Amino acid sequence: MATNSKIEWTEHTWNPWIGCTKVSVGCDHCCAEAWCKRWGHDFDIVTRTNPATWRQPLAKDRQGNYKWKPGDTVFVNTLSDFWHPSSDPWRDEAYGLMRQRPDLTWILCTKRPERPSYHSAPRRTIFLASAENQETLDARAPLLISFTACGGVRGLSIEPMLGPIIIPDKILEWIDWVIVGGESGPHAVPMNPDWVRAVRDQCRDPGQGRAPRPFFFKQWGAWAPMSRDEALSRGTGCCAFGSDGKKPFGSVHMGRVGKKAAGRLLDGRTHDDFPIITS
Repeated sequence: MATNSKIEWTEHTWNPWIGCTKVSVGCDHCCAEAWCKRWGHDFDIVTRTNPATWRQPLAKDRQGNYKWKPGDTVFVNTLSDFWHPSSDPWRDEAYGLMRQRPDLTWILCTKRPERPSYHSAPRRTIFLASAENQETLDARAPLLISFTACGGVRGLSIEPMLGPIIIPDKILEWIDWVIVGGESGPHAVPMNPDWVRAVRDQCRDPGQGRAPRPFFFKQWGAWAPMSRDEALSRGTGCCAFGSDGKKPFGSVHMGRVGKKAAGRLLDGRTHDDFPIITS
């Protein structure tokens, strides 16, 4: 449960506990839940993982060098939420281990930003609030402002993006990073390309003379933009969005091709911006 990761914005993942409970519509088709079911875990019960997993960030090779190199990024709890209430007894211990590797960049993502205790986090920590639509972003993003106390980077993980989002101006004042991604898996909902472009454009020009905000486009997910004819000729599912961004009528078409085929190009290029991390 601690691996070199296929997630585009991290080198490693680390899961000191697994399991979670659903809090919003973005949890409906949870990939972590699918993984746990596949391996026989009860996802609704949050469980501490084994000692070998806990010690993985400290593992060394035969020459005595850390296997996870200084400067690497580590996404914590891909199979849970770092601030799930059931993990309260273990969190300080996890922070303690993280502080033993101040040379790594730790990424903590949560749908529960109202309850974090963050003062024990290493300084090289990125705090992400996860949001899937305007309602969840408006509720969760403002709570990140208190994270300035620990000196960490604050960002938004808009994944899966299930509706149009406008980042409020007061959030653009201080946000350090924005990630956007579409939903994958057998029940994935298509993501309108114009929703992605709107967030990208806000990051490019956050207004009032502010510097651009780093924008990372992670993936289209199971659905990719294409013409209606192409989608039909492929024999895939086809979805169209109207000018109001809603289905099912309009000129913006999506075809179901799978995550790998859909790729992560937006308007012909990747977007791989990463925030500046200070020690």
